[in-house]
Amino acid sequence: MKSVDIIKCDMCFFSHDGLFLIYTIINKIFVIQVKNLEMYRIYVESYKVDDIKLSSDNIHFLTLIKNKGCVCIYSFYKNNLINKICDYFQTYDHSFFLSKHNNIGIVKYEKKCLTIYNMNNPEKCLINIENIKYQNKGYCSNYINTIFACLVENKKDVNILLLSLFNYTIIKIIKCINFFPNDILFSKSDHIIAYSNKNRSLHIYSIDGDLLHVYKYAEDLGGINIVSINKMKNTLALGLENGYVKILCLENFKEIKFFFLDNTLQMNDKLNIYKENISSKNHINDILSTNIKSKRKKNEHFSFYTNEIHNNVVRIYETKNYSCIAILQQKNKVTFIQWDNILYKPRLLICTCTCYLFMWLPFECAVIKISNDFVCKEAEWNNDGTLLLTKNDSSIILSKKKIKFVASILKRIKVRSIKTK
Repeated sequence: MKSVDIIKCDMCFFSHDGLFLIYTIINKIFVIQVKNLEMYRIYVESYKVDDIKLSSDNIHFLTLIKNKGCVCIYSFYKNNLINKICDYFQTYDHSFFLSKHNNIGIVKYEKKCLTIYNMNNPEKCLINIENIKYQNKGYCSNYINTIFACLVENKKDVNILLLSLFNYTIIKIIKCINFFPNDILFSKSDHIIAYSNKNRSLHIYSIDGDLLHVYKYAEDLGGINIVSINKMKNTLALGLENGYVKILCLENFKEIKFFFLDNTLQMNDKLNIYKENISSKNHINDILSTNIKSKRKKNEHFSFYTNEIHNNVVRIYETKNYSCIAILQQKNKVTFIQWDNILYKPRLLICTCTCYLFMWLPFECAVIKISNDFVCKEAEWNNDGTLLLTKNDSSIILSKKKIKFVASILKRIKVRSIKTK
């Protein structure tokens, strides 16, 4: 990999279409054209930027200044500010683009409400939803962006509010009787799935408010850490606190698979074990922990699960029959892990807070050395896989050139080493 430059910044990421790289330094937003890596635009705010959100139209983005109650809307293709939403003496907790029409939702801390604005006319809000229950969870849109759902509190109860994204009127308020959801999400068939660690159960509701199915799980399984939907297979994966994983059918909550991520491996012809073999004084931990937190990212054919206590281990499962096909064992804690599909096949990128990045494809592994004095905490490819963005808490590195994978197809169970050139 050829490093382009080291940039000190607060946050950095690619645009959705991969044409631009955006990074911030205090109150300044820098936009770089990926094609030629030249500075394209610089926007200046009055205060430090806390967050940036990108629109699905690949044109607009917004900046959030929390303590000043301010959201600014920009276009990648215009020099000037498009619009501004302000509430003096208010704190904005969160902001995001809502639906394909680029309306904007803002969660207001003091008022405990979600206010939705038209991006082109922010003087008057479209709707104000009071008593919003927001803790980085608790709202979602359906697959075709016609319905928005969020959790609202009513005295001691928690209800699900359904909002039409056509005319911004309330469709339905689903009353959750003796049920206190942590989070909600939509299925492909527009059913609302809600789970509650307090009630140790999952509910499926229709958009008419009917309770269709209830799934309860035993107390000894711990709470739910993460819920993920596989659209292609129409299944739901539950990662539980004590290392159990449940795969359920989305239509009726029928249990498809139930397995435990312990230190006992069921050997099969597809299983390959990879151990990091980079020279270091650190000793490789050979124990696979039984206390595992499941972190499942989106890929239709494979899923990965990371180790919570001995978190240097990544397990990869096929979703066809949910058998473990690979174990990746690093020397250090895995700090970031993400799927991409740039090469039209699954690829997993792993960071461990070292100067190395590790990649896995089915039956292949590779390692990239970024820089001796740069610690990689996160990483991201641009759309065509020609530019790699690596990040830590205070700076980024851009690296050019595609990666050549060095591994052969493994037909039997082996322990392979990942080596640097």
